[in-house]
Amino acid sequence: MNRYGTILLVIAFFISCSSDQRGAADAAGDTTRSVQTAAAAGYVQIRGDSVLLPPFEIEVSLSTRANAQLLRDKESIIVAAWFSGKPIDTTSKEYAESGELFIKSWQVELDSNRVAKFEGIRFSKAAYDSLADKDIRVLVNVFSGRRSSPDNLLDCHILSDKMSAVNNRTFVLTGKLIGEPDSLIIP
Repeated sequence: MNRYGTILLVIAFFISCSSDQRGAADAAGDTTRSVQTAAAAGYVQIRGDSVLLPPFEIEVSLSTRANAQLLRDKESIIVAAWFSGKPIDTTSKEYAESGELFIKSWQVELDSNRVAKFEGIRFSKAAYDSLADKDIRVLVNVFSGRRSSPDNLLDCHILSDKMSAVNNRTFVLTGKLIGEPDSLIIP
């Protein structure tokens, strides 16, 4: 009976070890599945050695005073987007300083139009593969084009979200002149 108990114990040990290895393989497979799911859902498209981000739009809605001054000064609006993510290797100097790995920046300059279309943005697949979380973060800022002044004239809201939430959507970012009181006066 003791011999059978020992044999059962050894078999249970080997089964548990192979189960843990299978679990590790499944965990590694989960990363691949999430990448494929993200790509299949349209968050990104893998094209050879590059990654194509999904399109999105930013509509800029400014106060009456801001619009009037930009028109009078023939000033443009810059809508800038920075794309980043958490790297697999968190020992890099960039990650230690910012908590993210910069991937790509893109900007759209607006004159009279107030809708910035972000489309056709590509970056290297190697950068994408270096990310632990494949759902890339985007940060969008709005500022004046600095044609009439060396300083930014606008105080605008930002957009900071994951690409899965931004994917194929339009967002409205409101703004005003720097120093301009809020449009809503609460008594």
